[in-house]
Amino acid sequence: GNVTIEIMNSSTLEASCLEFDAVLVDAPCSSSGVLRRRPSQRWEITQQEVFAQLPYLQLSILEKAASFVRKGGRLIYSTCSVLDVENDGVVDEFERTRAFSNLGFSRWDFGLDEANDKSSTCNYA
Repeated sequence: GNVTIEIMNSSTLEASCLEFDAVLVDAPCSSSGVLRRRPSQRWEITQQEVFAQLPYLQLSILEKAASFVRKGGRLIYSTCSVLDVENDGVVDEFERTRAFSNLGFSRWDFGLDEANDKSSTCNYA
């Protein structure tokens, strides 16, 4: 089928009332997964940011993005972090929100054994 990729800021999106088959959230993160390529990042981010600020920001963005997913669509959450608090922690918290339950999302585990890989997206039923 036809594929259209649109990059918009949230205020433009909210005004448009658009819904999409898939929404990718490439959330701001600690960049812990790229420390080998960017070692200076180790001294640029604080523990306070990683454990107190970033997960709340990431969850807020994820909840907002969920409102733009068309029924039957997918919400994909991505970071370059390897820290559980920024990945599974945020997704687990999202699953407890009204956005997750009211919009009918369900977790999709890519058919992988959860013990081996906890990557996930959310399907909107």
